[in-house]
Amino acid sequence: MWSESLSGVASIAALILSSISIFLFYRIYFILKILKTSDDRRSINNVLTDLNNHLKESKTAVIDLKKIVESHQRSSLKHLQKFGLIRFNPFIDTGGDQSFTLAILNGHNDGFVISSLHSRDQTRTFAKSVKAGLGQKFELSKEEKLAIEKAIKSL
Repeated sequence: MWSESLSGVASIAALILSSISIFLFYRIYFILKILKTSDDRRSINNVLTDLNNHLKESKTAVIDLKKIVESHQRSSLKHLQKFGLIRFNPFIDTGGDQSFTLAILNGHNDGFVISSLHSRDQTRTFAKSVKAGLGQKFELSKEEKLAIEKAIKSL
């Protein structure tokens, strides 16, 4: 009895799969029949040729767009984009962190650092150039190095 019900289920499953296969076969058959050459329809060869041409055009457009994006990425490295600010108190006799160092760098870590030292009777401002994250011509203070490190990590 168990084997009879199992074979009945298998028969029903086979019937369903056969019906689906026949349906799909006729659907493909009618689609191909429509695509065959006729007065008002295009042939399947023409359709495939057009699709292939569109694919080639799309590939060319993607390659062109990729070149443009890469060019913009390269040029964007030249723009100032990294900033690091450190506030500090360089003198014991003044209160608060009134002094600061600001590092401004591009994508290659080139740029400059501006330091403002505030004391009771004066404020001095210094600017130093930075190349590849390192000071040029003048030695950098501890705070200036920290500001550069902070700017480099900002992106």
